[in-house]
Amino acid sequence: MGDEAARAGTAAGPTAVTATGTGAGTETKSAGEKLGCALGRLVDKDEVDGVLAAQEASLERYRATNAVLEQFNAEVAAAQGKQVKALESYTKLLREMKKDLDNIFKRCRSLRSKLDDKFPLVVAADPNALILDPDDDDEGDLSGEPGEAVGGWC
Repeated sequence: MGDEAARAGTAAGPTAVTATGTGAGTETKSAGEKLGCALGRLVDKDEVDGVLAAQEASLERYRATNAVLEQFNAEVAAAQGKQVKALESYTKLLREMKKDLDNIFKRCRSLRSKLDDKFPLVVAADPNALILDPDDDDEGDLSGEPGEAVGGWC
């Protein structure tokens, strides 16, 4: 096989082989073209067709997989957008609730101070009479340890 290609390239010179036909013209093939033709005859056409068919099938599977993944990514992006909006609304609600609770506890402390000023004998007799449960004031619990109140009544 390799000897045929070598002989074909050296028969009429290293760069070109001239063949004369019985017709009007002359046909010239380079050594590379001759080598390509010789190698082409060595390869089985059925094998090449089988490889091409396998590549086409793989390409189709790749395209189908790519389409499914693109659709999945689009659905995930849409769901993420909805979840981000919901999270933003929940965060806004929690901030408003914290402001409301801060206002409520501030008013409770103010009322306690007024009661202390108005009824000092009751507070002196029973200091725990006007003390609310400190666990009701969750001010700062988000930044502290569980069960540890960062803020306080006083």
